[in-house]
Amino acid sequence: MGLSVLLQAEEGVSALVQRGIEFESHGHNKEALVFYTQAHKKGDLLATAFVGKMYLGGWGVKKDACRAVGYFELVVSHGHNDKELAMLVAKVGLASAYVEGACVSVDSAKALKLVKDVLYANGAGDVHGGALRVERLWVGDFSTTPLRKEYIGIALYLLGNGANPKALSTQMIDIETLKKAVEFDNEYAKRELRIAELAHQEKNKQSKNERPTSELVD
Repeated sequence: MGLSVLLQAEEGVSALVQRGIEFESHGHNKEALVFYTQAHKKGDLLATAFVGKMYLGGWGVKKDACRAVGYFELVVSHGHNDKELAMLVAKVGLASAYVEGACVSVDSAKALKLVKDVLYANGAGDVHGGALRVERLWVGDFSTTPLRKEYIGIALYLLGNGANPKALSTQMIDIETLKKAVEFDNEYAKRELRIAELAHQEKNKQSKNERPTSELVD
């Protein structure tokens, strides 16, 4: 099934946004931004979130984190619930800004609140209204919604490292949550798990080398 067909099946993806995504998927970011901007001006909140994403990453336009945050906050203020695709994209984008300290102060707590909101709304919420349970998320449920799948993967990645870019070096990552992000094809989670595995192997190797000779003989 092609990308255009899958996008048509996603709730809330307008024709203009579809065109933008198709251009972006081929590396034509400037052209993609044109379509996102056109849709944004028509009141399309998903397009607004994508315009913010482009400014945050500097894709097809000069990087401007403050404009990005403004677009994300506009979506959050006008969205109706966290399950909306536009809210998912905007809150993940805003969480990324808080992680990076892009136009806002670094705030892991705010970033985690944002990603937990959207994960809860997209299936990780306990039926009894309790704690977040990422094991409830099954990637097969998102096989026909590639955008939602992608952004849930990003949210899981941010949750897995505690919205802290230095989490890996301080061994503060949540392995199980990162594994769930990998199920959703998140490349950052894959990289961190590979690095964590190599670090674990090296630690075991050093531990073995440091054992007393008498223990090795026994």
